[in-house]
Amino acid sequence: MSFLYFPKYKTFFIHIPKTGGTSVEFWGLRDDGIPVGPTENGGHVRLYLEHQKKYFIGRTGHAVPLHHWDVAKVGILHTFAASAYTFSIVRDPVERFKSECRFRQKTPESLLNEQSYRTQSQYDYLYIKDKCRVDEVFRFEEWEKMESRLSEVFNKKIKLPHEQKSKNIRVILKSKEEEEIRKRYERDYQVFY
Repeated sequence: MSFLYFPKYKTFFIHIPKTGGTSVEFWGLRDDGIPVGPTENGGHVRLYLEHQKKYFIGRTGHAVPLHHWDVAKVGILHTFAASAYTFSIVRDPVERFKSECRFRQKTPESLLNEQSYRTQSQYDYLYIKDKCRVDEVFRFEEWEKMESRLSEVFNKKIKLPHEQKSKNIRVILKSKEEEEIRKRYERDYQVFY
């Protein structure tokens, strides 16, 4: 169950922020013949507006963009075919947090005080009542393993280039901040790492 939909493969993808999901989204769109350019200047936002109904991407008046909905939000609006393949990507919570700081140019302190879909735990994106609602969960740190598995599933060679790299800003966490991140995302570490 997921939210970005690849009709050609009857596949749904739950895109957790800062886990490399834009690379997956853009690959799927290009594979379906949609030309995707650079992400600068909002190019991907315009693209999402044009194709949101077919692929379940972009904004539709909700606070959370469609392509970042968790399985609970997706399940309310969409009944998934039993034959659909579903997957997601997770990332080490500390590295994901630092990437979010870089991407949005926020301090660790300000991000620790934020409660939004961008800071939601990965567990909460993928689980309902202690049951994972996607077929496969890949680790960002094992990118090539994911490409290999998706190549099998889609019966074609899959190569996912890094599409939306955060600015090269060094994020240094104080030990207290890292401890708080690890505590906040303890379930992510237990389940995925």
